[in-house]
Amino acid sequence: MLDRANYGRAADLARQSSEEFLHQKRRDDEARSRAILAQAFAAQGKLAAARSEIGRSLGLVSKTQSRLDGFEIAIASTRVSGFLSEPLGANEVKRMAETLQKLATEAGRRGALRFELEAQLAVLELEAHSHQLSAHRVQLTTLQTKAREKGFVLIAQKAAILPPQ
Repeated sequence: MLDRANYGRAADLARQSSEEFLHQKRRDDEARSRAILAQAFAAQGKLAAARSEIGRSLGLVSKTQSRLDGFEIAIASTRVSGFLSEPLGANEVKRMAETLQKLATEAGRRGALRFELEAQLAVLELEAHSHQLSAHRVQLTTLQTKAREKGFVLIAQKAAILPPQ
């Protein structure tokens, strides 16, 4: 639902999932659901709710053993932070981009290609959102090509709609 810009429905489903996972004591799944909920709230401009949910998600993921969950939550947290820090200054964009690049590098080293590509996409989205586009067309094209070749069509499509400069 987030990918289709249906943020209200995404929030409803994520909230329901979060509550279900809470009752089942499935912390990893609850953390992911709360991260999705935070992104949906941020996209709707509900920044206080987004901040609260990403905080809960980070708290949950800190108690898990899954590094993959950590990647997913860290990427979501940085995306939400981009919404929460309006307007973004050059230093904030640089700091967030560096964090995402480190995540991408670590994910790549661990063979977590999806998270490597998601982190790279998040850098480009952050720069586009902040109107501080340092990304070149070649970075977008490279991400699109790599994502398509590896079967991550949605990531390639998201990169394709970002402004090239």
